Amino acid sequence: MLHLKVCLIGIFSILNLVLAQPTLEGKFDLGYYSLAMECHGEGTPTVIIDAGMGEGPVFWGSWLDITNVVKESTRICVYDRLGLGYSRPMPVEIDKRTSQDSVDDLHKLLVTANIEKPYILVGHSWGGINIRLYTDQYPDDIVGLVLVDASHPNQLSAFLENIPPESPDDSLKVRLYKRRILSPPDLNNSEKMDRLTSLDQVQSLNDLRDLPLVIVTRSPTATPPTNRPSELNELLDSIWQDLQASLVSLSTNSLQMISEKAGHNIHDEEPELIIDAILHILSQVNQNE
Repeated sequence: MLHLKVCLIGIFSILNLVLAQPTLEGKFDLGYYSLAMECHGEGTPTVIIDAGMGEGPVFWGSWLDITNVVKESTRICVYDRLGLGYSRPMPVEIDKRTSQDSVDDLHKLLVTANIEKPYILVGHSWGGINIRLYTDQYPDDIVGLVLVDASHPNQLSAFLENIPPESPDDSLKVRLYKRRILSPPDLNNSEKMDRLTSLDQVQSLNDLRDLPLVIVTRSPTATPPTNRPSELNELLDSIWQDLQASLVSLSTNSLQMISEKAGHNIHDEEPELIIDAILHILSQVNQNE
């Protein structure tokens, strides 16, 4: 009996040591498939990165500058959604997915990996849609949000309302661009994401009350995407900046940080801005404890 007790104490000691390690990495079995995640640093709240559509693996390069700094202040985790990076390739039997599927996956991943609550969620581009839905469904787990040039639930309707219909005077590039942007998004993306349904899922969410919120927005003077006709740059940039500014009203405790130089991929071009946003929220959380 004594020998068994000693063995059990040894096992639990090893288990506690493993759980206490500041670095956590690997694939985690959710029962139906596995997702890859990597965490660094110690402390709470835990920062969770939800990357843009199609981005992966997120462990190297894009978010490395951010994780290397934030891990000195608290724990930070990055993960690959289904079909991206080191997570399982998209199963052929899945026809389509929505942000609700991504939220369900992330919640189960955090529980399975025993990632300590509460969380600061950081969502870039499409990841912003996911973390807003997650926050609405698990409000007690979230102490702050950072939306990084995040997708907006009204973006498609805003484009539809403001982009002029095709005209005989349009160049070929303008004509093709209008047809692409004005047509309903298809499922031709690496995550098989049904974007129309997903945007609808976020339309009627509750506001965030006084939850700390930082909106990080691309520079109004950033170099436009190369696949965009120059004739539409001014109009599309104006629509996007208006949508970003409207996100500030989601919380009574919010601010907007506008990049001086970065385009959509702020985490690549001006990571220090995202670091400042995360540390701003972390400071607020620590002051309220």
